[in-house]
Amino acid sequence: MNWEAISAVGEIVGSIAVVITLAYLALQTQQNSKHTKSLLQQGQTNRITTLLLTMATPDLASVWITGNGGAVTEESVKHLQFTQVCDMIVYDMMDFHHTHSDGLTSDEQFGSACVAYSNLLQQSGMHAFWTTWKEARTQECPEFIAWADDLASGYKAKGNRPWA
Repeated sequence: MNWEAISAVGEIVGSIAVVITLAYLALQTQQNSKHTKSLLQQGQTNRITTLLLTMATPDLASVWITGNGGAVTEESVKHLQFTQVCDMIVYDMMDFHHTHSDGLTSDEQFGSACVAYSNLLQQSGMHAFWTTWKEARTQECPEFIAWADDLASGYKAKGNRPWA
């Protein structure tokens, strides 16, 4: 048996194994980067929604209105609370959109959420809020805005809901 030939075959097999291992590690690094990005994005969304929900409490809403030179009335508090809830919905939508774009949610989860978000965006107050929100951010997040606009226009809307 020729030891040089066996050695050459061993080196080739070893080289192939190294290439496969490097490809696997590159794939794992890419997946890890996606997951880390998603965790950071979800953490940011959680911080924003917690802040918005906290600011929607009657006491803090009153403090916010007063601190910004406004008159605290039942109407002004309810308006701020509604705005905070709408903002939370938009940030949730944005987080979910990006999570799906990164391939971290299934098409089934995404489709179900699209129907729910579409129904929300078709509510008159939410629709008016969305219109104002997107006009202030057209350059910053065009892909998200295009997706949400598709939802707002009636994406798979199922008509009147008897429980509403």
